[in-house]
Amino acid sequence: MRRESSENEGSGIRIVNGYIDLASLLNGLPEDLHAEAGDEYIDLAKTSYAGRVKRCKTRIRRYVDERLFPEFLGLYVSDGSKKFDRVRFSNTNIRYHEKVADALKHLGVHELVAYVYHSIPDSRELKEAITRFKALTGAEVHGAYFDARARNPLFELDVCNKSLAMFLLAAERMFRKAAIAGRLPRKLVARYLRGVMEGDGSIRIRIGRVKKGEEEKAEGVYISISEKNEEIAKDFIKIFYRYYGVKLHSYGYDHVATLNLQHLLDLLHDEVFPEEYADKIRRRLLIALKRQGVPWILLQLVKAFGDDAFTVFEASKVLWKSRNHTRDSLINLESIGYLKSWKQKISEKRKGTPVRRFFKLTPKAFETAKVLSSLLFPSFILLSWWICPTYVRKR
Repeated sequence: MRRESSENEGSGIRIVNGYIDLASLLNGLPEDLHAEAGDEYIDLAKTSYAGRVKRCKTRIRRYVDERLFPEFLGLYVSDGSKKFDRVRFSNTNIRYHEKVADALKHLGVHELVAYVYHSIPDSRELKEAITRFKALTGAEVHGAYFDARARNPLFELDVCNKSLAMFLLAAERMFRKAAIAGRLPRKLVARYLRGVMEGDGSIRIRIGRVKKGEEEKAEGVYISISEKNEEIAKDFIKIFYRYYGVKLHSYGYDHVATLNLQHLLDLLHDEVFPEEYADKIRRRLLIALKRQGVPWILLQLVKAFGDDAFTVFEASKVLWKSRNHTRDSLINLESIGYLKSWKQKISEKRKGTPVRRFFKLTPKAFETAKVLSSLLFPSFILLSWWICPTYVRKR
């Protein structure tokens, strides 16, 4: 039995030594699912209409990895079956099937089978995909079927187990509701949202060419989640806003948001973006730096002034911009919380001394600059004294 080192109090979900205690989820199970928790395992069994426990039981591990299981729940709510008769996950991306298979094996479930659908059943592409699928998941593909809509091989990972299906759907709903209430650590929610993005999400990055020359221009980053279930979609919207301040707007089954710099850095830092998008987003930020946008301005101000106050004139020298352009940039940074300002006389003793506006970087600016540098320049160690010695000492 593991000794409890930490607990997320009040959430109903216990975290022990980097593992989620699934016994803390048993109170939210359906009435016709019987569960008994031991020191290391949980026994699940479907009950009959008379309330009798069936002899056939499913045994799963009680403690599951806090990084692996939330991402699995996100993937399953996105592309898994919502029915209680079996565990079924459908996706064209074999890597996501590997993650689902690893999570099920981690639970102690090894009876995995699969089916595949493709528009060309006897193609070489399908045969190679099946070989790769078997190698990554360990599941045998029991059948290949024709589907004109499946341009790429669509695999279905399948476990014929009613009690396990009931448990997973209940566990996912409890996890989602705890996240809505803000009672889960951000690191767990980030892994869950990563699974959601891998299953139902898409990221659109507009990077075009400037008309004059071949210089690239970053125009914007948008995320979109496709979810038909109205309750689940509303929950996703609440979770994204509570933990990251991202406002998703619904257009039918698509739920779309525009990401600003802070959103990008927070989501990138917490590894919410799937691997195939992370490099593109870093590229978008580097383009913004090249074009001397907000990321570049912020880094220059942090490097030049640290925790000291400065004026528009002083900032214009650092940024190599006119005073009017510099003033507009500083006001923009202040509006999003990176700067604070105040008006002050140059000398209190002399009458008629002009009043000037002073700016100062906020703690949010230092944290953002630190994350920005670590994400874009991982080969360089951003020393704390370089960011802001006074700010570091105060912390």
